[in-house]
Amino acid sequence: MGDKRHLSYRKLLVFVFFFIFIGLPISSFGETYNLKEYFPVEQGEFLNYKVTVLENDVDIDVESQYGDSKVVINGVECTKCVTRGGEMYEYGGWYEDGLRLYKSKYPVEDEYRIYEPYILICPLTLETGKPFTSECIYKIYESGVITEQGPLKVELRALGEEEVTVPAGTFNCLKIYGRVEWKPPYEPAHSGEGYIWLARGIGLIKLDVTPNVVDGREPRVYELLFGFIPVCKGDFDNDGDVDGADLAIFASEFGRTDCLP
Repeated sequence: MGDKRHLSYRKLLVFVFFFIFIGLPISSFGETYNLKEYFPVEQGEFLNYKVTVLENDVDIDVESQYGDSKVVINGVECTKCVTRGGEMYEYGGWYEDGLRLYKSKYPVEDEYRIYEPYILICPLTLETGKPFTSECIYKIYESGVITEQGPLKVELRALGEEEVTVPAGTFNCLKIYGRVEWKPPYEPAHSGEGYIWLARGIGLIKLDVTPNVVDGREPRVYELLFGFIPVCKGDFDNDGDVDGADLAIFASEFGRTDCLP
């Protein structure tokens, strides 16, 4: 078992990346959402969050950069996501069955977590009123040696759309409520539950986390302070995507030589 002082990094990582969860719907049943549009982890964006620890009202900043680079893990090409100013990494991305996570790297030297075969954080699409569950085995390595392993479970349900205001502004978001649980050997299960707000084309806007008593962490709220999102160079009509309409504009303008620099 690793040093107890390292547990806070592990738990922060789990809470930030896994809170897309289960609850009671606030919108009509049967509405389907494309979660890849709401959590675009491969577009190379940079987001900065204010994290408020509710019990002592302390604020800290957390930086996240999605789509930093590509890494191959067990023969699978993964997107590298960086958090806490480069102290932690997650490796995963969107695949045919949804958003997978294969590996997490902690700030502690030579310490990382492997998910076998992977943890499916969410499916490609999610319908309100229909819960989603994913399970895997997690293993924590220190200097190449397994120091902890056990089952990990993620449950989620889309609640519907809700407008939310954070320091970065007001956003129309998909709201999700859910729960994550992992069970170390010879210990009670650790878990947490909370709400997450995701904006289409941006990602995480707000996260409200409440751990269980066993986990020992204080409830906290993540709110988007500011961010940078790369512009789609082919989005000629500025509607947030590159599609046939943009191709038509390109085709109509192709061959011009009188464009201003």
